[in-house]
Amino acid sequence: MATIYKIASGWRAQVRIAGKTPQSQVFKTRQDAVRWTRSLEGQLHKQKASDHLVGYREIQENYLKNTRNPGQTKVNVLKKLLEYWGDYRIGEITSQSISEYILKRQKDGLAPPTILSELIYFGVVVQHGGILLGNEDAPRARAALTAAIKTHRTLGTVGDSVERDRRPTEKELERLEEYFFYRPRSQTPVWDCVLIAITTAMRLGEICGPGGVTWEDLDEGKRLLLIRGRKDPTIRSGRDDIIPLLRGPVIFKGEVIDPVEVLLRQRTVRQKAGRMFPFSENTVSQAFTIACKKLGIENLHFHDLRHDAISRLFEYGYSIPEVAKVSGHKSWKHLQRYTQIRPETLHDRSR
Repeated sequence: MATIYKIASGWRAQVRIAGKTPQSQVFKTRQDAVRWTRSLEGQLHKQKASDHLVGYREIQENYLKNTRNPGQTKVNVLKKLLEYWGDYRIGEITSQSISEYILKRQKDGLAPPTILSELIYFGVVVQHGGILLGNEDAPRARAALTAAIKTHRTLGTVGDSVERDRRPTEKELERLEEYFFYRPRSQTPVWDCVLIAITTAMRLGEICGPGGVTWEDLDEGKRLLLIRGRKDPTIRSGRDDIIPLLRGPVIFKGEVIDPVEVLLRQRTVRQKAGRMFPFSENTVSQAFTIACKKLGIENLHFHDLRHDAISRLFEYGYSIPEVAKVSGHKSWKHLQRYTQIRPETLHDRSR
């Protein structure tokens, strides 16, 4: 909507279009003001029309292009989202269409926490990808998502996951070591990845995969390791973090496990530059899952090893700030989720 009115210095023209910042300008003649408003209204309407043509596929591609080391889990989820939403325009995403997606995923056999996890990733792409493209339909799509989640939380079709407290037992680790020891044909050092996980609290994507640590990141003399692009909810591209490689907290079969020795073992059989573990996250994760299944080890995920590592650090006697320096957590609230101290270990501290 355009308004033109007389002021002391000439004619002021103002153009307002819903969802746009009002624009105004002063002209010497009314005719110039009219020409300007008509031209600007045409441009703004054309831009608004083009916003409706932007598809989810374009926004997701733009989001990934501007995201550093998204991680294999996120990449896998986004592939699934693209299969469903790829042909949607952002302006077509409504609470109803999101509700239909939720019910479809429920029929596919997904649990409420898994569906919610997908929707969270979906919301991040729509919100941040939309902002990066300057698309004005994206905030409305994000609001529709929030409304749909609220409704389906009430219905129980989406919900938060129960916090895990699973840690591997000594016996389970012994069986896993034996299993991988007798698989010489496998070129993937899964057992060494396990040892690094329980001695450093590193995520699988920090150990291997595209964002895995490299030999250039290791300071062997100071026993320090640089983790690049480490997951941080406050920094889209992640942050670089230096962790100490501690020798002491992990004792396995009566022997202290030294993470530096485990890493250097890789150097003797592989290249001495580039990634220490040049394998995909999926390869290691699947091999670990298959091993657990064949051994009858139930409900143990590779990520549970991070829980185990953090709990071992506390059981060894390190303080919250010291453990956080290893794990990379910014607050006790988030660190606490990974802490499952075994009651019997407290006796060791009281002696």
